[in-house]
Amino acid sequence: MLRRAPRRAPERVIFCGAGRWGRKLIRAFLAHGAVPAGFVVRSNPTMQWLAAEYPHVPVDTDAERLLAGTHADVVVVATPTETHSRLAQFGLHQGCDVFVEKPLCTDPVEARALAASARVRGKALFTGFVYLYHPAVVALRRALATENLAEVRFTWARPALAGPPAWELLPHELAIASVLLGELPQAVSLDVDGELCRCRWTSTAGTRIEISLDGRAGISKRKAVALRTVAGEVWKWTDHELVRYDRKSPETALRRTTFGPAEPLRREVEWFFAHRHYPEAVRKEIDRSVAITTLIDDALAAAVPGRSELE
Repeated sequence: MLRRAPRRAPERVIFCGAGRWGRKLIRAFLAHGAVPAGFVVRSNPTMQWLAAEYPHVPVDTDAERLLAGTHADVVVVATPTETHSRLAQFGLHQGCDVFVEKPLCTDPVEARALAASARVRGKALFTGFVYLYHPAVVALRRALATENLAEVRFTWARPALAGPPAWELLPHELAIASVLLGELPQAVSLDVDGELCRCRWTSTAGTRIEISLDGRAGISKRKAVALRTVAGEVWKWTDHELVRYDRKSPETALRRTTFGPAEPLRREVEWFFAHRHYPEAVRKEIDRSVAITTLIDDALAAAVPGRSELE
């Protein structure tokens, strides 16, 4: 349930990163009423864009320097994955709540250290699993009981990823699965072949889950989730459309719902501001992030590389 955030002075936010997704975060936070306290970026074109869009807001290439000299309530990190841990830790040390794009980091030891730092300081450490706030996920949770799910299949093709699919895409799918199934697995089977990745496991309720990821250059972008119940009912979620099919006639759509593309991010930012001062909600988010980082790291260590059947 979404809490109503108490009335406070506008939150001052430092944004680390202003790439494609970083700019969307900036707009979403400011649309919520936040005030930009500063930007940390490296490229000249991005600096020029920020100077034109926000001419009175300081821009720096050094995050620690800006954070140390600027009052802020929140730090938003939307930078390359390998920088997440350092920037998040410094933000926490400065007494800020921290919003980090997924994954929190790729090292379980660093993830646990961040979690400990947030708890000691009583600060929010939030990872941006934006699909958890998609109306389709909300609708599926309401419509389908966990114990009635027989199979869930995730398919995601995203060309020219910035990193391996196991870290660029899999965290999102694991987060969605954790909500739909009410749990994260203790371990998964992971097959990796270059930019192809497949993750499989069976839930404690007996649901079979398979996640197929493709990050090869030149492919068509596509994301889909298909769910089948024990009774044979089928739901399919593609991009911003959710369809329920007739179990007697699989090609017949019984219900079709469409959603606005900006809705998930708006809801995510709203949730962050409404819950960041509530320890129990914050703890659950931290635990999920640490568990996902640990699960992927363990699975990669045990992964079987070069499986040709992933083609």
